[in-house]
Amino acid sequence: MAKYKRTVRGGRLVASVLYTRPEARDSERVRAAKSRATTKARAALNLKQTRQNLEFTMAENFRPSDLFVTLTFDKAHNPKDRKEVIAAFRKFIRALRKHRRARGEDVKYIYTVEGKHGDKRLHIHLVLNATAEDDLEVIKSLWVYGEQVDIDTIGEYGTESTGYAARSRYMTKERQDGNLPVGAKSWTGSRNLKKPKVEHGFVNDNEQLLPPVGCYVLERREETNEFGSFFYIKYLLP
Repeated sequence: MAKYKRTVRGGRLVASVLYTRPEARDSERVRAAKSRATTKARAALNLKQTRQNLEFTMAENFRPSDLFVTLTFDKAHNPKDRKEVIAAFRKFIRALRKHRRARGEDVKYIYTVEGKHGDKRLHIHLVLNATAEDDLEVIKSLWVYGEQVDIDTIGEYGTESTGYAARSRYMTKERQDGNLPVGAKSWTGSRNLKKPKVEHGFVNDNEQLLPPVGCYVLERREETNEFGSFFYIKYLLP
């Protein structure tokens, strides 16, 4: 009875599932038990899930010291719809690219448009690579649609509001709450972003999910029965 292993890595962030899959010779009872393990494994590690895909994409392309920015509009520039928000954002990014290009710096970003919570005013959440000490001043000078620009770092894991998981959860909350308009993207990234790395395949029965020495374990789950097993682990490499 071979086990199946799937691992996703984004930068220092790694998650793996190890589980038994149904085989053609299995009885209906055994197949049902193994299928439950398979279902839980796929649910635990599925890059088709918007939030998880964003978390690993963020981890692959950004450091904890990179920026988490909120861009808002003043009354004079208040957009009437998401289309106007996106147009304003693209103008901002073009100006930022021009500024950084002159200094030999690149631009990497992920952004989302929100407007279904709080005061329901359309605004932008942006993950942006940090390049210089004057990033805050540059961003404020180029965002000409409002004076309120909030900037923080992505931050490390360990709190409810910082780290890749917390930021991705926050940026996809309108999708999770069912408030995202039909056809709207949960998030959009720049073309120079790298995709998380995925490895999968059958392994020996004695394979175990053991975190590397020195890593920081973020989450661990397991479930076993007489017919199969499901193990999940998520950790940060040193």
